[in-house]
Amino acid sequence: MDLNQSPLGKVPDLTGLIGKVALGLAGRRSWLWRFLGICLLAAVVGSPARWAAGVGQETSPSAKVQNTWLTAHVSTVAQAPTAPTITFDQPPDVTVGTPVPLTASVSPPGLPVLFRPDTPSVCTVAGSTVTTVAAGTCTITAYQAREARQVAPDVSRSFHVNPVPAGPAPQTITFGQPPDATVGAPVVLSARASSGLAVSFSSDTPSVCTVAGSAVTTVAAGPCTITASQGGSARYAAAPDVTRSFQENPATSNVAGALVSLLAAAAVILTAAAGALAVRRRWLRRHVLPTLRPSVRVEPHTGPPGLVSVHTTATDATHTVHIEPSPGTSTTTIEEARP
Repeated sequence: MDLNQSPLGKVPDLTGLIGKVALGLAGRRSWLWRFLGICLLAAVVGSPARWAAGVGQETSPSAKVQNTWLTAHVSTVAQAPTAPTITFDQPPDVTVGTPVPLTASVSPPGLPVLFRPDTPSVCTVAGSTVTTVAAGTCTITAYQAREARQVAPDVSRSFHVNPVPAGPAPQTITFGQPPDATVGAPVVLSARASSGLAVSFSSDTPSVCTVAGSAVTTVAAGPCTITASQGGSARYAAAPDVTRSFQENPATSNVAGALVSLLAAAAVILTAAAGALAVRRRWLRRHVLPTLRPSVRVEPHTGPPGLVSVHTTATDATHTVHIEPSPGTSTTTIEEARP
């Protein structure tokens, strides 16, 4: 092949050369033989470009494009696909009857991770949760479904399942100290058992305080004593009782305060009485006194009007009145003669 008779960066009859390389390799079409042929072609095509650069001649754009394409194609063929892998977290050791959650992931992301028990007499699996049924070693395998073209290798994890301790397990109660309170004020109790079972309360001084649920009702002054209890279960023994006491103070704790309250009540009563008396006086002036008018008895006489003395029955006072008869009638008008 004469490089001086061809433009730099070009290889004449490139298609024919690829065919010759392929046919020269015993006619096999496996990817290995094609890969070797492409590598040989890349080496041949790259030689004129390097030779031209060595003698100071400029490489043509077409040669650069062909070299770049061949290099990228060879690199793509050389890279093998990445196989997926499973990451499976180690489960902790537990006691029989305790559920165990499983955590696993696959990279690169693809089909979901499934779990199967390899020791079904010790543990079983439902979804991603293990149920422990007997003491021993529990082995779980994380895997992917086989219908995919590429699946991750299986990963197994084992952990110990310990037997339940003989007899009920012990438990304790934590009981917070109730605050002092005033008679009539409610008090809320707070306590918990280490087993998680419910705690009950009872009053040891029912004459001072009573209990309903976790609420204390204070009924009298004095020390109130409350006991917290937990009777246990099939797995836990009864917890030791815990007792707490607090003081209930009377609603009014000093005589001076009671005296002040009494005087205030008396002042309110006196003020109300004075107001009622004033209202009664006003009512008497408006409705009763105007009806108490003086009454007189008059007998008509001939002759000119005269002055007479009239004794009023309302005020026990004597007044002088002027009596003048009306002409043509027997009516006599009486007018009080005021000074």
